[in-house]
Amino acid sequence: MFTRSGLLACSLFFASTTVFAADNTASVIEPVIQRDAVELDIRSRDFEVGIVGGLIDADGWNGVAAGVRLAYHFHNNWFTEASLVLTKGIDNNDSEPVEDMTVTNLVVGYSLYQNTYLSSDFRAQSSIYVLGGAGLISFEGSNLNSFVAGAGYRMMLSDNVSVRAEVRSNVHSSLGGDGWSLDPQATLGLGYYF
Repeated sequence: MFTRSGLLACSLFFASTTVFAADNTASVIEPVIQRDAVELDIRSRDFEVGIVGGLIDADGWNGVAAGVRLAYHFHNNWFTEASLVLTKGIDNNDSEPVEDMTVTNLVVGYSLYQNTYLSSDFRAQSSIYVLGGAGLISFEGSNLNSFVAGAGYRMMLSDNVSVRAEVRSNVHSSLGGDGWSLDPQATLGLGYYF
């Protein structure tokens, strides 16, 4: 069935592929890549320090609030914040003097919407956020534990400076011990990222 020429052609084909494969493996070049050491100075700007001021309504009296906040932004949407706000009571036409109050909060926040548009012509890096956590209120010689919840709007004025408006509330047992008290506060703040 096989002719001599067909048998010869098959044997030459197998012999040539074996020789080509042997020559091809001998000529493989191993790449040697030298990499340069590069030092990067990337500034993350994850920390924020800020000042706040506003109004508070606590257990039937109004006060002016001022304080400081320190935040760490550990994700694009998530941040944690510690704040200390001191309040000075405003006289409500009572005969008793109004004591000052100290509000300390530790909260975790989440940015719902980022890069909100203020108008069709003006776009700013901004976010609407919600927050919640725990707090401690020092008032009239007693310390009250509280739950904190709130929401706010933050707008970046530059890469490092932000302005924010926020409403948060501390929920704690009332001073008389019969029920719960809700102490809302509205603040404006200025923050610096580093």
